[in-house]
Amino acid sequence: MVTPRTHARGTVILTLALCGCFGTAPPPYVPHGRSGGYSEYRVAHDAHEVRYAWSGGVGRLGLDQLDPDAVADFALLRSAEVAERDGYPYFCLASVNRRKVDVSYTSYTVRLLRKRPGGPEAAEAGAGEPKLYSCYSAIDTRRVLREKYGVHGYSEAQGGLP
Repeated sequence: MVTPRTHARGTVILTLALCGCFGTAPPPYVPHGRSGGYSEYRVAHDAHEVRYAWSGGVGRLGLDQLDPDAVADFALLRSAEVAERDGYPYFCLASVNRRKVDVSYTSYTVRLLRKRPGGPEAAEAGAGEPKLYSCYSAIDTRRVLREKYGVHGYSEAQGGLP
């Protein structure tokens, strides 16, 4: 028998379920696969191209319901992991490419730094190289973004970072 109390309880559960399904959500933080994920490749001894792309497949969420900032943050998180894996405590973005058409996509060209940025070397790279901007501490960036998105654990491919 449906009473006002059980009806209200069912309405609350249904409302919570719908909010979870139709709100924005971060994509999963995973290595690149069929639906997307992170990837990187070395472009110089101290530089990588780091990408995070996602085409959907998060439960019933469509691409238009993904949190676009999460895609950019996951590319930043992977940049921090790459810097730490390679023994660099800092990294700076040398270029940024973001788009959202059929895929939500962020790509960073990341310069790895051994010293804390802040001097003229952070503002200008060598002759003919792009100007560096948005410099980060790899450890702090990794910690903050992992906490923000609830990302835990690392695979061997990620360098086994804590």
